[in-house]
Amino acid sequence: MLSRHGADNDPDCFRRCRHRRRPIGGARLRASFLRLFDQSKVLYLSGTVKQLELVNPHAWLNIVVNDKGEPSTWSFEGGSVPQLLRLGWSKDSFKAGDEIEVGFRPMRDGSRGGQLMSVKFSNGQKVCSNRGCGDGTGTVLNGTEQ
Repeated sequence: MLSRHGADNDPDCFRRCRHRRRPIGGARLRASFLRLFDQSKVLYLSGTVKQLELVNPHAWLNIVVNDKGEPSTWSFEGGSVPQLLRLGWSKDSFKAGDEIEVGFRPMRDGSRGGQLMSVKFSNGQKVCSNRGCGDGTGTVLNGTEQ
């Protein structure tokens, strides 16, 4: 529920209101991730790249998904930019219109987005977040590494 942000029943709030959700400090960040994202599962969604935003404090990947014949934008919050770059992420790898499959932990409120865990490109290459791929694969970086 997003009532404290004034965003009840607004599926696009995840994208528009994300700046209100950015806590300060590692412990508060971890608690925020636990509240926002369902840590019990990793889902997979195919779509086309709209934009990769390598911004602080976390990267954002936006994709367009065909939802019952209508395009909809989904936004996924990734790890810190320095960590993702060390794990092989590159802005040049994400070209608008490219087909990808995203592994993510879904939003608890059901909105279109989640915690980004992995991206699989059409050529088979896979990159994972700083918390691993969510399926037991990938390198997990400790939060103190920059």
